[in-house]
Amino acid sequence: MGLPLAPETIAHPTEADALVLDITNGGGWGLCEIGQRETHTTQLPVFALHGDGRVFFLRSIHDGGTCPSSLLTTVLSEDGMQQILRRAWEAGLFLGDRSYRRYVEDAATTVVSINANDQMLTTSSYPGPWSEGDSGDYVMDAGTVEEIETLGAFLRTTLAFETWMDPADIAAPVEDWIPTQAKLVVNLDSYFATDSSYAAASETWPLADEMATFGEYSPLGSGLRCGVLSDSALVPFFGNWIETQYCDPSACYRTYLRPLLPSDPVEACDHEV
Repeated sequence: MGLPLAPETIAHPTEADALVLDITNGGGWGLCEIGQRETHTTQLPVFALHGDGRVFFLRSIHDGGTCPSSLLTTVLSEDGMQQILRRAWEAGLFLGDRSYRRYVEDAATTVVSINANDQMLTTSSYPGPWSEGDSGDYVMDAGTVEEIETLGAFLRTTLAFETWMDPADIAAPVEDWIPTQAKLVVNLDSYFATDSSYAAASETWPLADEMATFGEYSPLGSGLRCGVLSDSALVPFFGNWIETQYCDPSACYRTYLRPLLPSDPVEACDHEV
């Protein structure tokens, strides 16, 4: 592909609440997901690197029906951050926005967003395998296939950074991330009765407010109510990071919980985070 070598140092924001690089994987039907895919209101990145080196990432396991997911965090040194950014540079992600399209029914889309080198860039791609030729509405040549394969290699190495990065550049132990805030979305359109067969497999709603009046109506989708939980109010929901059915005394609904990152907007219910 003939990409230029990355500079030794790539400028980036240094604030703790500034996102430098994140990777999301959403849309379609995935095996494991933190949040809700249909409205894109609660999707959590699988990798989110912030300006102070703090990185949040997911580890998921699919074992034939159950889907436990771990929310993890650590801190990278400045050199560790530069290694990630240089790999992104060498994968061509600083050359401009890119979108690799193909029709794959129920497949997720991977999106890489970068805020560095005085650039804000986005690269998105449907999953492979890819080959030269016509793929639905997108005709690929050999160079495009190589670009996509290079992107895939970057994704795999970034998500497995602990396996190749010098331990000295992982400046804090990898540990469970215990969020102090999260937004909770209640989908009122998913109503089912408390005496239905679904209710038997549901959790008991732990808050005093009824689900139908929780938070406020969200502008992001019909029938959605959203509120931000903090500290002790959030604790009863720990572990239910994927779609969860809850019942209060009058009704049952599906809910979606999204831990809030330092870079997320304060008015989280008004934004697609």
